[in-house]
Amino acid sequence: MLDATHAHADWAYLVAQAPLHPAGTEAARQDNLARLLQLLNQQRVRDVVLDTRANDAEQHQRLLEGRKTHRSDQPDLTTYRRLVRDGDISPRMRLIHVDDRRQPALWMADALAWAAQRALVYDEPQWWSRVTGITTVFDTTGAHLSLDSERAAPPAVNPAGDRDPRHQSPSAPAPLPRHYMLNGGTTNRTHGPGEHYKQLLDQAGGTDLQAARTRLSSQVAALSDHVAELTVAISQLAAAAAPALPATCGRVAPDPHTAEPSHRHAEPEPDVN
Repeated sequence: MLDATHAHADWAYLVAQAPLHPAGTEAARQDNLARLLQLLNQQRVRDVVLDTRANDAEQHQRLLEGRKTHRSDQPDLTTYRRLVRDGDISPRMRLIHVDDRRQPALWMADALAWAAQRALVYDEPQWWSRVTGITTVFDTTGAHLSLDSERAAPPAVNPAGDRDPRHQSPSAPAPLPRHYMLNGGTTNRTHGPGEHYKQLLDQAGGTDLQAARTRLSSQVAALSDHVAELTVAISQLAAAAAPALPATCGRVAPDPHTAEPSHRHAEPEPDVN
């Protein structure tokens, strides 16, 4: 399926959010969907087909109630309508939810997403390498990410620490499998975020930090401009409000109401008695 995707698809987009949205997986899905729809809109795609999240019971209930959409798909439709309302995507784009068991075109997207999962979560990039040439990876912020692929996964390490079976003793355990099975078979390799995911996380974190610094610099520049304008305005107001002070012999006459009290001894007052 990956070979067929590479042969028949001119391009493919993968949108990743790393780390996951703090509000949870649903918020992350909607952010990813919004970015994906904007990318597809740039390619003038008019029909977007998504796999429905409704189970068989919900699909049957929808038919009984005569509704056009499933309740499980409403968050996707809400995101789509918001993008249309805000002018981020063309209103000519249609969003359709179907059961992937009845839509073979979705199998290509599933295969590509599966290959990305194997590369990111299990450090198995040999499947992703088959579609690397047609795939572009984006972060939800719109930044371009690089998902390096290799032809083979990193060599597995057996419990004895030997990488080459020739260096093992006869009593040493057999080496661990080098690759995962196509059907997702188990292996002794530890599951969890691998090196490829960490690389993607570092890129996304660097992008966020750079964007934050850019925003901070622009805010500081705008604040500096406002301060300069405010300084000029205050100077003009002070000059306009300042009263004209009389001058005597080239010296400014002191204001008797505001002048500082003199420290000189006052002249003796006349005795009225």
